[in-house]
Parts: sequence; C-alpha cells; structure tokens
Amino acid sequence: FRYAPRLAHDVVSAGIEMGYPPTSDLNGETGTGFTIAQTYNDGGSRYSTARAYLRPASKRENLHILLNAVGSRVIVDPVTKKVTGVEYIKNGEKKIVGVNKEAVLSGGTLNSPQILLLSGIGPKETLDKLNIPVVKELPGVGQNLHNHVGVNLEFTLTKEPDVPELSWESAMEYMLKRQGPLSATGMSQLSGKINSRLAAGGGRHPDVQYFFNGYGSSCGDGSLGDADAIVDENNKRTITISAIALQPRSRGYLTLESTNPLQPPVMQPNYFLDEHELDVLVDASRIAYRLANTTILREKYGMQPTEGYGAECPGGGPNPTDEFFRCLAQLHTAPENHQVGTCKMGAADDPMAVVDPQLRVYGINGLRVADASIMPTVVSGNTAAPVVMIAERAAEFVIIKYQELLRTQFGEDTVPDGIFSGSNEGWNSNESGNKPIWVDNWKPWDKHWDNPEWKYDHPYHRKNNVNQPAYNSR
Repeated sequence: FRYAPRLAHDVVSAGIEMGYPPTSDLNGETGTGFTIAQTYNDGGSRYSTARAYLRPASKRENLHILLNAVGSRVIVDPVTKKVTGVEYIKNGEKKIVGVNKEAVLSGGTLNSPQILLLSGIGPKETLDKLNIPVVKELPGVGQNLHNHVGVNLEFTLTKEPDVPELSWESAMEYMLKRQGPLSATGMSQLSGKINSRLAAGGGRHPDVQYFFNGYGSSCGDGSLGDADAIVDENNKRTITISAIALQPRSRGYLTLESTNPLQPPVMQPNYFLDEHELDVLVDASRIAYRLANTTILREKYGMQPTEGYGAECPGGGPNPTDEFFRCLAQLHTAPENHQVGTCKMGAADDPMAVVDPQLRVYGINGLRVADASIMPTVVSGNTAAPVVMIAERAAEFVIIKYQELLRTQFGEDTVPDGIFSGSNEGWNSNESGNKPIWVDNWKPWDKHWDNPEWKYDHPYHRKNNVNQPAYNSR
C-alpha cells in the first residue's frame, strides 16, 4: 500500500530487536521476519481477481456471466461418463446449460465437493444414504478438509501514539490523491512468519504466521465513526495479534445433510484433533507476548496484554504458563478462510485422490476442478495467490488440450506454439469450415520486459515461450 501506520513499521523494528530480519518478500529467499505484506492493490484501492481477469474479458462474445444463480450439479451420461450439462438454480427455478467440450468446477473448498456429491460423484455410503444415484465412486470427495488455525491475542496500547485520525482531511487526501490513511488497511497489511521450536525442515519452512488487526484496520459497518473495534471503553487502542499454525496435521471432512443444493453442506473441521497445532500455538503465543514486550513497543506505546483477556484460563498473569496459552487457543480459536483439500489432487493409484495433475476428475470425461479444494496440503501462507496460480494452470491445460485437437484436425502448421490471446475470432473456425483463424495479440517480449510503465490488461498474464521467465505483470 501507499501508506502504513507508524506502528506497523515499529513492529517490524521490534521483530529486528528479537532477531528476526526484515524482509520485503515473504516468498523470497528469506522466508522469516516481519514485513508490510504484498497485497492486491492499485493506487490505494483493492485490485480484485475479478478486476484483473474478468473485467478485461467481459465483452467477449463467448463469455456469458450469470448473476444471482447457484450451480447445483453437473449432469453426466451414466454410460459414457461424459459431462453433458450443468444444472443451476435462478429465481427458484432449475435450469440446465449444455456442455459440448468440458466444464470447470470452481465452487471452492466447500461448494465444489457439495456439487460433486449432488452429481453422484463421491463416497458410495454418502450417496446411498441420500438416495443419490452413484455415477462415480470417489471416496476422497469431501475428505481431507483442513485449514490454518490460530489464536487471537489481544493487547492494549496504554500510551497514546501520534497517529493520523480519520478526518475530512484524510478523506480528501484519499479522494484526490489516493494517499493517506484511507489508502491502506492499517495494521492488517502487516504480517510476519517465524519458526516455532517445533518447525521442521531446518527452519526453511516457517510454521507460524502472524496477522494484526485493530488500530484502524477493523471491519466495521462501513461508516467513518465506527471505532468500537479499535478503541475500548477507556479510549485506549487495542491490537489483536493472530498467531496461526501454518502446517496443520488435523484433518476434517465435509458431507451432505440433504439433496437440497441451497442447504449448506455439513462441515467438521476437527481443529486441534492432532495436538501438534496446540503445541505450535503455545510457542507462537509466547513469542507474540515477547514481541509486545520489546523495548520499542513497550516504551513507545506501552503495549501490554489486555487486562482480563483470557481470565477464564488458569495460569495467566505476568508469567503465563503453557496451560494458559493452550486454554487461550481453545477459547479464542481463530480459523482462517484458507480451507483446502476436499477434492485433492493425487496420483491415479491414490484411492483418496479426486483430480489428476491436470485437474481432471478421475473417471469423468470433461470435468475439471480448479480451486483451493484440489490442494493436497495447505500452503504455508495465504491461499489467494496459489488459487490464482491454480486458475492460470487450469486455463493453460484447457488451451493446450484444444491446441492439440486443432493440430490433429487441421495440421501442425495451423496452430502457434505460444499460448494464444483468446480472441473471439482467433478461437473459432470461420463459417466456411476452413482452417481456424488465429489472432495472437501477445505483447512482444523484448519491448515489455522490465518496463515499469507497462500494464498487461489481458486476463491470462502469460508468456509466449515456456522456457522464458514469466512476465513481470503489474
């Protein structure tokens, strides 16, 4: 972001005081430390995936976007196992759209397995209980559910820092320049990754991440005057540090309660089923308390654990025990929205695998799943960027498949090697049935590499030559 509060920078300094080096890229060579995180933003505004991918393609003649509709199931020919249609519900009415080539299911970790189960694809015992005809028995559908889980730790700033308040001046600064406090998200843009004492891999894969909230970053009702979440009754600012276990071992599941596609599936996450996560969070919580007690945060902000927070847990006080932190983790559990695994990718000989390495559903012709549900194991960090990567790869898999089909049909010389632009004219054969018309609008490599002013507006953000490094999309 263009702006970060002074406290965010001071937390980075506090990390340095504790021996954690600062890092500008948590995905880079140094994977540990505290940093102002990388985000999807452009000029002080959120840059969503819809804005980056969907909006540039929204006027294509071969793209139809249906709002306020719920995908309910895929229709599969019981003999050929070929997907022939997708059923959806709009305004209370069930409708079907035909599928000629293939369908890509992107309902997410909770809804993709729900749709597969409603389609007769999943564990036989689950389908039999609801009298859903078994199209393909895949025991792994809905299994392997897991998520990052953590604990919320609350701290109070007993010394009032010099911070810019929400005001008409800051509002005008944002509206006119897209700068100032309103061009950022307060403390929530701060993050940190560290190794607990239980971290595996010689410390190369941090197993704890910290998120920060409060101090101008809480989600209220949308009004400027909503400060309840960041200022307590004594007008003292509060900070929440969420300590997250990045490599959970506990596994849950998801199943159906009925055949009604509008009824949410039943989810059992089984948090802390394996107590390894609790052990990690005990260590992570203790480190967070040490962070709050660093010289810069103690002397400049008077940062200390909020009085009475976790009073229900034994062993609190000036020198909290492991028992206190374990209780706190169970009392103030903080699951992330990083659920994965319910349609996991795996080898053909894995009985719990749902999709193959090209995201194709095993045993079903013309169906892929492209979302976080295909991850066999959650990544050690936020899942948004990995999901974009999965979508990118899914697009490439589809394109490559039909490039091969076109080469077979029209000859090797008719289809370029690079990923094409997806132009409406370029993808469809002309009316006379001759060779397909190809329009390749990809930007030349030599003119745009390392050009800081160039913005690539095409939704695929891809390269021409697979042997070259990817474009530095901006």
